[in-house]
Amino acid sequence: MKRLAVLLVLLIATVSFALTEVVVTDLLYELYISRYTGITEEELFDSFDVTEPELNTYFEETPEAELDAMMEIVMERYEEFLDARMAENYDKPPTLFEGDMLGGGVFDLEENLGEGVLFINVFATWCPPCKDEIPHFIELIEEFDGEFNVVGISTDTFGSIEDIDSFAGDMGIEYPLVLFSKFPEAVMDYYESEAVPTTWVVGPDGLVQKIIVGSRSKENFREIISGLLEG
Repeated sequence: MKRLAVLLVLLIATVSFALTEVVVTDLLYELYISRYTGITEEELFDSFDVTEPELNTYFEETPEAELDAMMEIVMERYEEFLDARMAENYDKPPTLFEGDMLGGGVFDLEENLGEGVLFINVFATWCPPCKDEIPHFIELIEEFDGEFNVVGISTDTFGSIEDIDSFAGDMGIEYPLVLFSKFPEAVMDYYESEAVPTTWVVGPDGLVQKIIVGSRSKENFREIISGLLEG
């Protein structure tokens, strides 16, 4: 009985040692980038010699403040990874397109370059993070008063144009919206993303300066816009 108790203590100590902050942070980061590396979750857990129940137990036993700090590190690394992945498109003009706008008219990207900062925002009406950042865009357009604008590219392939129009009305969107599905294949290939929202950030020089995968805070967007306007 005593030997069994010792073995249990050693087992618990081994699990606790395996799941250090560094190990969990590395594992979470690898899970985030797995959609690009092609490594499955099962393969990652095996390579870290960790089981999913053990990870869940770690989450339950770790204070929320520590988990938040870890996630900040994970997201910083994830953004650096995406930035490096997207960098081949930086300091180049975005692929040009013309598209019928919801509500009428045609949006010509070329005519809207070089007039401040432009966000080309690929979104979907069913996407919660997309909905979260749209109010930020609307407020920042007003705040920067002509030096910042947005064009939204809807990836929705279901429903009708009227449904997307209704979404725009509900969200208070007044900036141009175009349909992804109406673009030629070359344009679709350029703006296609494995995640929504994805935002191409075009500077006053008409060149892509950054590609943001996922949503950001209003403060982060403001910082990006201000930095580009200040040169």
